Amino acid sequence: MLGGRSVVRRSAVPEEPLPRRQQNSNQPQKFSWEHSHIHTVHSQAKFTEISYALRMTEKDDALGDLRDADVLKALCWAWDSAVQHALDSYEPTTGHHQGWVGYTAWTILVDRLDRVFSCERFSVNPNDTFEVGEDLVAEGLLSGEYEAMPRLIPGLVVRDDLNGSPGWRYKEWRFLLQSFGGKDVDSIPWPQARPTKKAVATQPYPDEMVLPGFEQLMAIDVLADVLKTPVSDLTVVTLVAAWAIDAHTKGSELHLGRPRYNRKGSEAWHWRVELRNGPPDGRQGIDPIPATPPKSPSPQEVQDAEVTLRAMPRKANSQKDEG
Repeated sequence: MLGGRSVVRRSAVPEEPLPRRQQNSNQPQKFSWEHSHIHTVHSQAKFTEISYALRMTEKDDALGDLRDADVLKALCWAWDSAVQHALDSYEPTTGHHQGWVGYTAWTILVDRLDRVFSCERFSVNPNDTFEVGEDLVAEGLLSGEYEAMPRLIPGLVVRDDLNGSPGWRYKEWRFLLQSFGGKDVDSIPWPQARPTKKAVATQPYPDEMVLPGFEQLMAIDVLADVLKTPVSDLTVVTLVAAWAIDAHTKGSELHLGRPRYNRKGSEAWHWRVELRNGPPDGRQGIDPIPATPPKSPSPQEVQDAEVTLRAMPRKANSQKDEG
């Protein structure tokens, strides 16, 4: 006893551990951080695996549908024609510049897509044969272009603009056009794009259904116009055909993919395939790169030389309004 108060000293002998809870006991289990952490890691790994599978599923589904219906072949044909016409018409001595080439290529690309898909002024009755209106479709094309044009059934692909931005849709897959001015296609700053393309980049994605913080507020804001469309249209997945053309090097690129809202320099695409990269050479409808990397070529095979586009000013390839 110290100062009139009794002091109870704890024994130096460690206490007996509590007995384990019986399997059928109603007592709550003691929280185990180790068990929770392992479970979380396993869950995250499983989620990553599922997310990758979902991404590959959408990519494979989109490319499979568009390839089987010859939509990709038609897109490549339209781009080849646009590039050829724009470069053939380019005359710097008359005052043409890079911006003129970009706008001309975009204008012709829209026209060629309407031709090959039988849209707008090239529309025909879905029950008509390919020969109906062929004079109108062939008018203005270079020698051999009409013969090389893929033949798609009228009405298979429909014109489906989004907020004034030209678009074309097959099944649930719609694609819009976007120039990237010869810069890195994987660094397109979608947050700085026009409202329509910005909204497209914020589309809900299988593994990103919820956006945190600022991105969520931004998505709600920029999707306001898109959500005014009928509910049935919300099932449409909007892709982007990104392109670039250089008047000096004659180089051009065409890509198709699902854009990703890349705030703070993150990835610009959920997935992307390259349809064209190089000067126009008359090839038509080359399949895009496969979803899985191809096997290494044999030493006897000679690969095509890569073409690097020269960096362009920001206003190069400017169009009247891509949305």
